[in-house]
Amino acid sequence: GFARGNVFLYSKEENIILTGDNMIFGGAYGRSKLWGHTIMKYPTEDDTLYMRADTLVSETIDSTESRLILGYNDVKIYRSDLQGICDSMVYSSADSMITFYNDPVIWAEDNQMTADTISIQMANGHIDKVFMDIRAFIISEDTIGNYNQVKGRHVVAKFDSVFIKQIVIDGNGESIYFALKEEDLSIMGMNRVLCSNMTLDFANETLKLIHFYVEPDSKFIPPHELLEPEKRLRGFQWRAEEKPSREEVLNYEINN
Repeated sequence: GFARGNVFLYSKEENIILTGDNMIFGGAYGRSKLWGHTIMKYPTEDDTLYMRADTLVSETIDSTESRLILGYNDVKIYRSDLQGICDSMVYSSADSMITFYNDPVIWAEDNQMTADTISIQMANGHIDKVFMDIRAFIISEDTIGNYNQVKGRHVVAKFDSVFIKQIVIDGNGESIYFALKEEDLSIMGMNRVLCSNMTLDFANETLKLIHFYVEPDSKFIPPHELLEPEKRLRGFQWRAEEKPSREEVLNYEINN
């Protein structure tokens, strides 16, 4: 079938709502395509994930009755604790995994994550793990404007609700972290580490421990010896101005 004008598609099993201007509905084939001011809404227990794209496709997978939602061209997502942009994405209801392709950038609280491909594993309505493959880069800005950085070939970030509790780097690991004094938050120095594999453990949003594997090269640079180029890992790009707002993601709906 075909629908035109304020189309509303509700998947009861996954509790997902798709809206748009036009839709082709596949019926028994379980595939629907929406375009024109398309928005996906995925309510969870205490928040809602919004996503807009030029085109959305919804389809069931074999006999499992699980569903894939595909979005492509100019994808933007917003939730209070998660924002992102990319060219195309896939959401799988079978494992609550959202995968972003083609220059994805994801923001979770104060963390910016980039890679060739990024997959977010959701659990109980919150971010559980983020998988970053090829040219993975995590940047977070501290309270006085320094940029803590982690990069590697493959990176897995494990979350406790919305905060990172551990980062595991597999291949070409590099990190920069700034040490601050607790009493006045002034900088004590900068830790720079190069190591094939490493694990970083966090508590209360603060780096507590780094485990190095395979020929680590570590150095601590005091403030008076710090030069500006040393504060950035190669490939550093802070893209906070591109972070979408709720209004920007829902602009289709507001104008419609």
